Amino acid sequence: LNSLLFSFVLLHSHCIVCIDWMDIATALEGCDVDPAVISALERAGISTVEDVLMQSIPELVSVTHLRTTTIVEFVCTLSVSLCPVPKRACDLLGEEGMDGMQLGWGDEGLDDALGKLRGGHLIDLSGESSAGKSQLCMQLCLSVQRKVSEGGMHGRAAYICTEAPFSQKRWDQLSESVSKRYPDLDGVDVGEGVLKTEVNTIPEFWNIINSLLPAIMDSRNVRLVVIDSIAALFRTDYTQEDVPSRSSALFTVARALKCIADKYNAVVISVNQVSDHVVRESMMQRRVIPALGLSWSSCVNDRFLVRRLTQRSTHFVQKPDEIVRQVAVVTSSYSASVHSNFYVDNDGCHCIDNKGD
Repeated sequence: LNSLLFSFVLLHSHCIVCIDWMDIATALEGCDVDPAVISALERAGISTVEDVLMQSIPELVSVTHLRTTTIVEFVCTLSVSLCPVPKRACDLLGEEGMDGMQLGWGDEGLDDALGKLRGGHLIDLSGESSAGKSQLCMQLCLSVQRKVSEGGMHGRAAYICTEAPFSQKRWDQLSESVSKRYPDLDGVDVGEGVLKTEVNTIPEFWNIINSLLPAIMDSRNVRLVVIDSIAALFRTDYTQEDVPSRSSALFTVARALKCIADKYNAVVISVNQVSDHVVRESMMQRRVIPALGLSWSSCVNDRFLVRRLTQRSTHFVQKPDEIVRQVAVVTSSYSASVHSNFYVDNDGCHCIDNKGD
Protein backbone atom coordinates (compact mmCIF):
# COMPACT_ATOMS: atom_id res chain seq x y z
CA LEU A 1 0.00 0.00 0.00
CA ASN A 2 2.76 2.42 0.92
CA SER A 3 4.72 1.85 -2.30
CA LEU A 4 1.57 2.42 -4.35
CA LEU A 5 0.84 5.62 -2.46
CA PHE A 6 4.38 6.86 -2.91
CA SER A 7 4.11 6.29 -6.67
CA PHE A 8 0.78 8.15 -6.60
CA VAL A 9 2.38 11.05 -4.78
CA LEU A 10 5.34 11.25 -7.15
CA LEU A 11 3.06 11.31 -10.18
CA HIS A 12 1.04 14.17 -8.72
CA SER A 13 3.96 16.27 -7.51
CA HIS A 14 6.09 17.40 -10.47
CA CYS A 15 9.31 17.25 -8.52
CA ILE A 16 9.46 16.70 -4.80
CA VAL A 17 12.63 18.80 -4.54
CA CYS A 18 10.75 21.86 -5.74
CA ILE A 19 8.16 21.74 -2.97
CA ASP A 20 10.16 20.41 0.00
CA TRP A 21 10.30 23.90 1.54
CA MET A 22 6.52 24.39 1.47
CA ASP A 23 4.66 24.19 4.76
CA ILE A 24 1.62 21.94 4.98
CA ALA A 25 -0.87 24.74 5.65
CA THR A 26 0.17 26.58 2.46
CA ALA A 27 0.04 23.40 0.38
CA LEU A 28 -3.47 22.57 1.64
CA GLU A 29 -4.91 26.07 1.30
CA GLY A 30 -8.53 25.77 0.21
CA CYS A 31 -8.69 22.01 0.92
CA ASP A 32 -11.19 20.44 3.31
CA VAL A 33 -8.86 18.82 5.84
CA ASP A 34 -9.69 17.95 9.44
CA PRO A 35 -7.77 20.43 11.69
CA ALA A 36 -7.16 17.58 14.13
CA VAL A 37 -4.92 15.90 11.54
CA ILE A 38 -2.85 19.08 11.11
CA SER A 39 -2.54 19.40 14.90
CA ALA A 40 -1.41 15.78 15.25
CA LEU A 41 1.25 16.32 12.59
CA GLU A 42 2.50 19.50 14.26
CA ARG A 43 2.77 17.73 17.63
CA ALA A 44 4.90 15.09 15.90
CA GLY A 45 7.20 17.79 14.51
CA ILE A 46 5.93 17.42 10.94
CA SER A 47 5.45 20.84 9.39
CA THR A 48 6.57 20.71 5.73
CA VAL A 49 5.50 18.80 2.66
CA GLU A 50 8.84 17.01 2.61
CA ASP A 51 8.28 15.80 6.17
CA VAL A 52 5.08 14.10 5.02
CA LEU A 53 6.03 12.70 1.63
CA MET A 54 9.41 11.32 2.66
CA GLN A 55 7.92 9.12 5.39
CA SER A 56 6.01 5.89 4.96
CA ILE A 57 2.38 5.50 5.95
CA PRO A 58 3.26 3.25 8.94
CA GLU A 59 5.79 5.83 10.13
CA LEU A 60 3.23 8.63 9.96
CA VAL A 61 0.67 6.49 11.77
CA SER A 62 3.22 5.67 14.46
CA VAL A 63 4.21 9.27 15.22
CA THR A 64 0.74 10.84 14.92
CA HIS A 65 -1.29 8.02 16.52
CA LEU A 66 -3.93 8.52 13.84
CA ARG A 67 -5.75 5.76 11.97
CA THR A 68 -4.17 4.41 8.80
CA THR A 69 -7.19 5.37 6.69
CA THR A 70 -6.97 8.94 7.98
CA ILE A 71 -3.28 9.22 7.03
CA VAL A 72 -3.89 7.65 3.61
CA GLU A 73 -6.68 10.13 2.87
CA PHE A 74 -4.51 13.03 4.05
CA VAL A 75 -1.50 12.05 1.90
CA CYS A 76 -3.70 11.65 -1.18
CA THR A 77 -5.32 15.04 -0.57
CA LEU A 78 -1.91 16.66 -0.17
CA SER A 79 -0.51 15.18 -3.39
CA VAL A 80 -3.57 16.15 -5.45
CA SER A 81 -3.39 19.67 -4.02
CA LEU A 82 0.24 19.98 -5.09
CA CYS A 83 -0.48 18.82 -8.63
CA PRO A 84 -4.17 18.43 -9.58
CA VAL A 85 -3.37 16.94 -13.00
CA PRO A 86 -1.37 13.70 -12.72
CA LYS A 87 1.40 12.88 -15.17
CA ARG A 88 3.09 9.69 -16.26
CA ALA A 89 6.57 8.99 -14.94
CA CYS A 90 8.04 8.96 -18.46
CA ASP A 91 6.53 12.42 -19.11
CA LEU A 92 8.16 13.78 -15.97
CA LEU A 93 11.51 12.30 -17.00
CA GLY A 94 11.16 13.96 -20.40
CA GLU A 95 10.43 17.35 -18.83
CA GLU A 96 13.52 17.07 -16.67
CA GLY A 97 15.70 16.18 -19.67
CA MET A 98 16.37 12.71 -18.28
CA ASP A 99 15.32 10.58 -21.25
CA GLY A 100 18.75 8.94 -21.27
CA MET A 101 20.25 6.66 -23.85
CA GLN A 102 18.49 3.68 -25.37
CA LEU A 103 19.83 0.32 -26.47
CA GLY A 104 18.40 -1.54 -29.44
CA TRP A 105 17.99 -5.32 -29.48
CA GLY A 106 20.26 -5.59 -32.52
CA ASP A 107 17.28 -6.28 -34.78
CA GLU A 108 14.96 -3.62 -36.20
CA GLY A 109 11.93 -5.89 -35.96
CA LEU A 110 12.48 -6.51 -32.26
CA ASP A 111 13.06 -2.80 -31.69
CA ASP A 112 9.78 -1.95 -33.43
CA ALA A 113 7.83 -4.59 -31.55
CA LEU A 114 9.26 -4.26 -28.05
CA GLY A 115 10.86 -0.84 -27.95
CA LYS A 116 14.50 -0.21 -27.12
CA LEU A 117 15.92 -0.81 -23.66
CA ARG A 118 16.33 2.31 -21.51
CA GLY A 119 19.56 3.44 -19.94
CA GLY A 120 19.37 3.67 -16.15
CA HIS A 121 17.09 0.63 -15.89
CA LEU A 122 17.49 -2.71 -14.13
CA ILE A 123 15.90 -5.28 -16.45
CA ASP A 124 14.86 -8.85 -15.67
CA LEU A 125 15.08 -11.30 -18.59
CA SER A 126 13.35 -14.52 -17.53
CA GLY A 127 12.84 -17.82 -19.28
CA GLU A 128 13.36 -21.55 -19.26
CA SER A 129 16.60 -23.22 -20.24
CA SER A 130 17.30 -23.01 -24.01
CA ALA A 131 14.57 -20.40 -24.49
CA GLY A 132 17.04 -17.95 -26.02
CA LYS A 133 17.94 -15.65 -23.11
CA SER A 134 21.72 -15.88 -23.56
CA GLN A 135 21.33 -15.52 -27.33
CA LEU A 136 19.53 -12.21 -26.84
CA CYS A 137 22.13 -11.06 -24.31
CA MET A 138 25.04 -11.83 -26.64
CA GLN A 139 23.33 -9.91 -29.42
CA LEU A 140 22.90 -6.98 -27.04
CA CYS A 141 26.65 -7.15 -26.37
CA LEU A 142 27.14 -6.45 -30.07
CA SER A 143 24.40 -3.84 -30.22
CA VAL A 144 25.86 -1.78 -27.34
CA GLN A 145 29.07 -1.30 -29.35
CA ARG A 146 27.22 0.32 -32.25
CA LYS A 147 26.93 4.06 -32.73
CA VAL A 148 24.11 5.86 -30.96
CA SER A 149 22.61 6.74 -34.34
CA GLU A 150 22.43 3.01 -35.14
CA GLY A 151 20.64 2.05 -31.93
CA GLY A 152 23.73 1.37 -29.84
CA MET A 153 25.43 3.17 -26.96
CA HIS A 154 28.96 3.29 -28.37
CA GLY A 155 30.32 1.48 -25.34
CA ARG A 156 31.40 -1.88 -23.98
CA ALA A 157 29.58 -4.69 -22.21
CA ALA A 158 30.42 -6.46 -18.95
CA TYR A 159 29.23 -10.08 -18.91
CA ILE A 160 29.10 -11.76 -15.49
CA CYS A 161 28.61 -15.53 -15.64
CA THR A 162 27.35 -17.27 -12.51
CA GLU A 163 25.94 -20.48 -13.97
CA ALA A 164 27.76 -21.61 -17.11
CA PRO A 165 30.96 -20.27 -18.73
CA PHE A 166 30.63 -17.64 -21.43
CA SER A 167 30.16 -19.42 -24.76
CA GLN A 168 33.22 -18.25 -26.65
CA LYS A 169 32.38 -20.56 -29.56
CA ARG A 170 28.99 -18.93 -30.03
CA TRP A 171 30.49 -15.46 -29.64
CA ASP A 172 33.07 -16.19 -32.36
CA GLN A 173 30.23 -17.35 -34.60
CA LEU A 174 28.35 -14.09 -34.07
CA SER A 175 31.53 -12.07 -34.59
CA GLU A 176 32.10 -13.60 -38.03
CA SER A 177 28.82 -12.16 -39.32
CA VAL A 178 29.17 -8.71 -37.73
CA SER A 179 30.28 -6.91 -40.89
CA LYS A 180 27.36 -8.39 -42.84
CA ARG A 181 24.67 -7.66 -40.29
CA TYR A 182 26.09 -4.48 -38.74
CA PRO A 183 28.13 -2.61 -41.38
CA ASP A 184 28.92 0.17 -38.90
CA LEU A 185 30.95 -2.37 -36.86
CA ASP A 186 33.01 -3.50 -39.84
CA GLY A 187 36.66 -3.47 -38.82
CA VAL A 188 35.83 -3.18 -35.10
CA ASP A 189 37.27 -5.84 -32.80
CA VAL A 190 33.99 -6.67 -31.07
CA GLY A 191 35.77 -9.18 -28.84
CA GLU A 192 37.51 -6.28 -27.11
CA GLY A 193 34.11 -4.76 -26.44
CA VAL A 194 33.02 -7.47 -24.00
CA LEU A 195 34.59 -7.83 -20.55
CA LYS A 196 33.88 -11.30 -19.17
CA THR A 197 34.16 -12.74 -15.67
CA GLU A 198 32.86 -15.72 -13.74
CA VAL A 199 31.63 -15.85 -10.14
CA ASN A 200 30.58 -18.91 -8.16
CA THR A 201 29.69 -17.55 -4.73
CA ILE A 202 27.72 -14.65 -3.33
CA PRO A 203 30.81 -13.06 -1.67
CA GLU A 204 32.51 -13.01 -5.08
CA PHE A 205 29.40 -11.45 -6.55
CA TRP A 206 29.35 -8.74 -3.86
CA ASN A 207 32.94 -7.89 -4.71
CA ILE A 208 32.06 -7.58 -8.40
CA ILE A 209 29.12 -5.21 -7.99
CA ASN A 210 30.62 -3.15 -5.16
CA SER A 211 34.20 -2.81 -6.39
CA LEU A 212 34.91 -4.06 -9.89
CA LEU A 213 31.88 -2.71 -11.74
CA PRO A 214 32.09 0.87 -10.42
CA ALA A 215 35.80 0.87 -11.29
CA ILE A 216 35.34 -0.14 -14.94
CA MET A 217 32.11 1.65 -15.84
CA ASP A 218 33.88 4.91 -16.67
CA SER A 219 37.45 3.73 -17.25
CA ARG A 220 36.34 1.12 -19.83
CA ASN A 221 33.19 2.91 -21.02
CA VAL A 222 30.88 0.04 -20.01
CA ARG A 223 27.25 0.76 -20.90
CA LEU A 224 25.75 -2.73 -20.66
CA VAL A 225 25.98 -5.12 -17.72
CA VAL A 226 24.68 -8.68 -18.08
CA ILE A 227 24.36 -11.00 -15.08
CA ASP A 228 23.77 -14.55 -16.33
CA SER A 229 22.10 -15.50 -14.07
CA ILE A 230 20.99 -13.93 -10.80
CA ALA A 231 18.87 -16.93 -9.77
CA ALA A 232 21.82 -19.34 -9.95
CA LEU A 233 23.35 -17.63 -6.92
CA PHE A 234 20.34 -16.86 -4.76
CA ARG A 235 18.46 -20.09 -5.37
CA THR A 236 21.25 -22.37 -4.16
CA ASP A 237 22.85 -20.44 -1.31
CA TYR A 238 19.61 -19.89 0.63
CA THR A 239 17.21 -22.46 2.09
CA GLN A 240 13.47 -22.11 2.61
CA GLU A 241 14.11 -20.94 6.17
CA ASP A 242 16.38 -18.17 4.87
CA VAL A 243 13.70 -16.42 2.79
CA PRO A 244 13.76 -13.18 4.85
CA SER A 245 17.56 -13.04 4.61
CA ARG A 246 17.44 -13.72 0.89
CA SER A 247 14.87 -10.96 0.37
CA SER A 248 17.07 -8.50 2.23
CA ALA A 249 20.09 -9.54 0.15
CA LEU A 250 18.13 -9.17 -3.09
CA PHE A 251 17.02 -5.67 -2.10
CA THR A 252 20.66 -4.74 -1.44
CA VAL A 253 21.80 -6.18 -4.78
CA ALA A 254 19.03 -4.39 -6.67
CA ARG A 255 19.87 -1.10 -4.97
CA ALA A 256 23.54 -1.41 -5.96
CA LEU A 257 22.72 -2.36 -9.56
CA LYS A 258 20.19 0.46 -9.91
CA CYS A 259 22.74 2.95 -8.62
CA ILE A 260 25.22 1.75 -11.25
CA ALA A 261 22.61 1.90 -14.01
CA ASP A 262 21.49 5.39 -13.00
CA LYS A 263 24.93 6.88 -12.39
CA TYR A 264 26.43 5.68 -15.67
CA ASN A 265 23.23 5.75 -17.75
CA ALA A 266 23.78 2.05 -18.42
CA VAL A 267 21.49 -0.89 -19.10
CA VAL A 268 21.74 -3.63 -16.47
CA ILE A 269 20.23 -6.99 -17.43
CA SER A 270 19.64 -9.73 -14.91
CA VAL A 271 18.98 -13.10 -16.53
CA ASN A 272 16.52 -15.07 -14.42
CA GLN A 273 15.20 -18.62 -14.28
CA VAL A 274 11.55 -19.61 -14.00
CA SER A 275 9.52 -21.88 -11.75
CA ASP A 276 6.43 -23.92 -12.47
CA HIS A 277 3.24 -22.31 -11.21
CA VAL A 278 0.59 -24.94 -10.56
CA VAL A 279 -3.01 -23.78 -10.67
CA ARG A 280 -5.49 -26.38 -9.44
CA GLU A 281 -8.22 -25.23 -11.83
CA SER A 282 -5.98 -25.70 -14.88
CA MET A 283 -3.74 -28.66 -14.16
CA MET A 284 -3.49 -29.50 -17.86
CA GLN A 285 -2.10 -26.08 -18.77
CA ARG A 286 1.52 -25.46 -17.78
CA ARG A 287 2.45 -22.02 -16.56
CA VAL A 288 5.79 -20.62 -15.42
CA ILE A 289 6.66 -17.59 -13.32
CA PRO A 290 10.03 -15.83 -12.82
CA ALA A 291 12.16 -17.16 -9.98
CA LEU A 292 13.11 -15.35 -6.75
CA GLY A 293 9.55 -14.36 -5.93
CA LEU A 294 7.96 -10.99 -5.26
CA SER A 295 11.08 -9.63 -3.58
CA TRP A 296 13.02 -9.52 -6.82
CA SER A 297 9.98 -8.69 -8.94
CA SER A 298 9.43 -5.49 -6.97
CA CYS A 299 13.03 -4.40 -7.55
CA VAL A 300 13.30 -4.46 -11.36
CA ASN A 301 12.23 -1.64 -13.66
CA ASP A 302 11.26 -3.84 -16.58
CA ARG A 303 10.70 -7.56 -17.10
CA PHE A 304 10.75 -9.65 -20.27
CA LEU A 305 9.79 -13.32 -20.56
CA VAL A 306 11.44 -15.51 -23.20
CA ARG A 307 9.80 -18.74 -24.35
CA ARG A 308 10.46 -21.45 -26.90
CA LEU A 309 7.22 -22.03 -28.80
CA THR A 310 8.39 -24.85 -31.07
CA GLN A 311 8.73 -28.18 -29.29
CA ARG A 312 11.89 -30.20 -29.76
CA SER A 313 11.65 -33.03 -32.27
CA THR A 314 13.34 -36.42 -31.89
CA HIS A 315 12.36 -37.55 -35.38
CA PHE A 316 14.02 -34.97 -37.63
CA VAL A 317 16.55 -32.14 -37.56
CA GLN A 318 14.91 -28.75 -37.15
CA LYS A 319 16.23 -25.80 -39.12
CA PRO A 320 17.02 -22.64 -37.11
CA ASP A 321 14.20 -20.62 -38.67
CA GLU A 322 11.74 -23.43 -37.89
CA ILE A 323 12.33 -23.09 -34.13
CA VAL A 324 10.08 -20.22 -33.09
CA ARG A 325 10.76 -18.38 -29.85
CA GLN A 326 8.99 -15.47 -28.24
CA VAL A 327 10.03 -12.52 -26.08
CA ALA A 328 7.23 -10.69 -24.28
CA VAL A 329 7.02 -7.54 -22.20
CA VAL A 330 5.68 -8.58 -18.78
CA THR A 331 6.12 -5.29 -16.92
CA SER A 332 7.56 -2.04 -18.18
CA SER A 333 7.54 1.62 -17.26
CA TYR A 334 7.47 2.70 -20.90
CA SER A 335 6.13 -0.13 -23.07
CA ALA A 336 2.76 -1.81 -23.45
CA SER A 337 2.26 -5.55 -22.89
CA VAL A 338 3.45 -6.66 -26.32
CA HIS A 339 5.40 -9.63 -27.62
CA SER A 340 7.34 -10.66 -30.69
CA ASN A 341 8.32 -14.01 -32.16
CA PHE A 342 11.89 -14.58 -33.28
CA TYR A 343 14.31 -17.26 -34.40
CA VAL A 344 18.04 -17.76 -33.85
CA ASP A 345 20.58 -18.63 -36.53
CA ASN A 346 24.34 -18.25 -37.00
CA ASP A 347 23.97 -14.47 -37.37
CA GLY A 348 21.93 -13.93 -34.19
CA CYS A 349 18.28 -13.29 -33.30
CA HIS A 350 15.79 -12.21 -35.95
CA CYS A 351 12.23 -11.00 -35.52
CA ILE A 352 9.57 -13.04 -37.32
CA ASP A 353 6.60 -10.76 -36.75
CA ASN A 354 5.34 -7.94 -34.57
CA LYS A 355 2.36 -8.76 -32.39
CA GLY A 356 0.71 -7.07 -29.43
CA ASP A 357 -1.68 -8.46 -26.87
